[in-house]
This record gives sequence, C-alpha cells and structure tokens, in this order.
Amino acid sequence: MRELGYENSLQQKYLLSDIALNLTKSVQTIVGDPSKDRDRDYSTRYKKYGIDYLFWRDRINGLKKVRNTMDVAHYHITDEKLKELNSKIMECLVVARETISKYIEYLSREEQKPTPPLTN
Repeated sequence: MRELGYENSLQQKYLLSDIALNLTKSVQTIVGDPSKDRDRDYSTRYKKYGIDYLFWRDRINGLKKVRNTMDVAHYHITDEKLKELNSKIMECLVVARETISKYIEYLSREEQKPTPPLTN
C-alpha cells in the first residue's frame, strides 16, 4: 500500500487523524456502530447492503481498530502512531470506498423496485 507523505508538524498530524476519523464515521454511518446501535442488530446490517461477511469482519472492523488504537478522535497521536497510521491510511480509504460503493449499489436497487400505489 502507498503511504501519504507527512511532515512532523502538528497540522499534518491533525489532518491525517481527521482523515482516518472521517473515513471511520462514513463507514459507521452505513453499517452502524455497536456502541450506538444497541437496539439494532449491528452484526447483520452489512448483509442488507450486500457487504461480504469477511469484508465486514476483517476490514470494516479493522478500520474501527485503526481508529481506536491510533486515538485519532482525540488528536493525541504520537509520532510513532502517526507513522503507523500513515502506513494504514490507504487501506482505510479502500475500505471506505468499497463500503460506500456497496451502499450506492443498494440504493440503486431500491430505486428500481416498483412502489406500491398510495391508498387513502
């Protein structure tokens, strides 16, 4: 995987952290967040959108792991974690892109279904 270049500046740390955080939030908006969706079945929503189980288990949950272990939500990222995040950011982008693509495909399929007539 390619890495994004970074300088060891505070702004660069924030930018890379923000990218990782927003990618995670984008994916969680689609598949849900187990800490927020206690009343829903988080572990099955991905199926509705045609996302493969192994992709969900390994890559989507891997994206959450990156978010949590790198502490990107709180901007407390160390230089060591920044280097590690830099090496994983392209994978994060791929996971987000594939998840969003599956969701768009799902929405397209739903639009093609005939809608029942309105009744009064």
